[in-house]
Amino acid sequence: MATHAYSIADLHLGHGPGILRIRPQFKTIEEHDQFVVDSINEVVNPKDTLYILGDTVIRELGWFYINQINCRNKIKIPGNHCGERTPIREVFFKSITGAHARRLPSSEIGAVFTHIPVHPSCLDRWQVNVHGHLHDQLIDDPRYLCVSCEAVNFKPINMEEIRDIFISRGFK
Repeated sequence: MATHAYSIADLHLGHGPGILRIRPQFKTIEEHDQFVVDSINEVVNPKDTLYILGDTVIRELGWFYINQINCRNKIKIPGNHCGERTPIREVFFKSITGAHARRLPSSEIGAVFTHIPVHPSCLDRWQVNVHGHLHDQLIDDPRYLCVSCEAVNFKPINMEEIRDIFISRGFK
């Protein structure tokens, strides 16, 4: 079984009624949370790495669901709601970092992974920004890629796909 790295943002597990207003396809928060986890588990396997770009668990109930995600290497990049209503439980994550910079596979494309999109002036150091926070809104700039659940149909996107998106936008 090959290993891959994936990215997704804005799980909002355990959020409560607030998330159901922007995700009206779900009747209950339990239905929402199980769907989010099941969608992730359709893609990742136990040896994979999952970069979760913020707003992961909002209330205590969400930790039950985060534990069901079927990969052992979860990298957390906290978002504006993380730690707001329930403390971040470090035990569920391989690491927690404010941002993660890396080259995309088989390319020279330097990417920074964040929750909130970085200011364009920060993209002198990295070429592109993979982010969350905006849910279904997109930045009209080829340097940005939103991986919020709504933007990726609730399925994590792997690093090769991210690379290919940026290559199709003219990055090398």
